[in-house]
Amino acid sequence: MKKYLIVIAVLLTTALNVNAQQQGQFSQYMLNYYMINPAVSGTEDYIDIKAGYRLQWVGVENAPKNYYVSAHAPINKLHSSHNGKRANKKMLDHHSFGGMFNGQTAGPLSRTAGYGSYAYHLPLDPKHFLSMGVMAGAVQYSLTPSFGAGQQADDPAITNFSITRPDASIGLWFYSYEYFAGISTAQIFDNKINTTVADGLNATLNRHIYFTGGYNISIDKYVKVIPSTLIKYSNKVLQADINCKLKYQGKYWLGGSYRHNDALVVMAGCLIARQVDLGVSYDVTTSKFRSYTGSTYEFVLGYRFSYNEGIINPSDFW
Repeated sequence: MKKYLIVIAVLLTTALNVNAQQQGQFSQYMLNYYMINPAVSGTEDYIDIKAGYRLQWVGVENAPKNYYVSAHAPINKLHSSHNGKRANKKMLDHHSFGGMFNGQTAGPLSRTAGYGSYAYHLPLDPKHFLSMGVMAGAVQYSLTPSFGAGQQADDPAITNFSITRPDASIGLWFYSYEYFAGISTAQIFDNKINTTVADGLNATLNRHIYFTGGYNISIDKYVKVIPSTLIKYSNKVLQADINCKLKYQGKYWLGGSYRHNDALVVMAGCLIARQVDLGVSYDVTTSKFRSYTGSTYEFVLGYRFSYNEGIINPSDFW
């Protein structure tokens, strides 16, 4: 019984106190920056729907699994604002709305969250735009210890719990044809998660700060190289990702990422019929835990509704 209590304690500590795990770890966030910044909603000229699933440390018992589903769309957006041939037309601001559901499981512990978002987009000139967004909802942490065959623990120190707290994030996003940058803050309320599982396991949903940026480099008419970065800060811990993506004809891409003191990532994907996005990645652990962890796989599927083939979208250059 004590051994099982230790396992639960480790899972709780990992999921509630380790900064990267509080928000869920994803390697292909560059396919869906909306996950980390609500101001990204409405940057495209279509309804953007995406889903992702991450299998972390395959083969390790009780290893984390992360997932999300998101959708967002612009409202009253003037398409000419992204069309070079009509750039001299009157530019209008526009709005956008979206929503996201995400979650994580790690053994008996689970985290689920649901959000709605709003963003306002302001054209600075025909080629540069600034958006401001907010996302609000709730997050729930649950623990359901099981001992096989549906048996629950008879140790009073191991108890079920389910805690729901309000949650929100805010962000700014600057974008153009060739480059983008954003800053956002998640878990802005610093809510407490109080449990009765064991002393010392109460935790805070620490405020997270994300900075993202990237640049599109055209090699020729068909080939583009897009270096980018994601810098994460929370509770005096700083982590940085360095990424590079090679795109061909705007349809196929191959990339790599280095997550400091954590992993090397290989990624690939494609755009089918200008509407269906596919992405897959594989993480190679480089931290001191590499001897104890397995392979990590991640999959992303997206669909672009009401896509106008004649319209240029910033996401085509990210």
